[in-house]
Amino acid sequence: MKCMLTFLMASMMLLGGCVHGPAERMFVGAAEHFVESVGPEYVEYVEADESLSAAGKELRKANVESFRAAVEARRNALDN
Repeated sequence: MKCMLTFLMASMMLLGGCVHGPAERMFVGAAEHFVESVGPEYVEYVEADESLSAAGKELRKANVESFRAAVEARRNALDN
């Protein structure tokens, strides 16, 4: 799941600078849905994973929040 978050973050950053219009809006919409559905589930998984250190858990939760912030920023840019 971490790979999926990383892939989506990278994709959003790349597409954010070069794709405009309906395709970008669709991508941002999909990313918003991903953040809202998979993000919380991933954080729950991370919290419950006893094999992760506290630092490892914080890093993973920070990744989710970074992606959430990137999606929100792109949505705001599209709407303004």
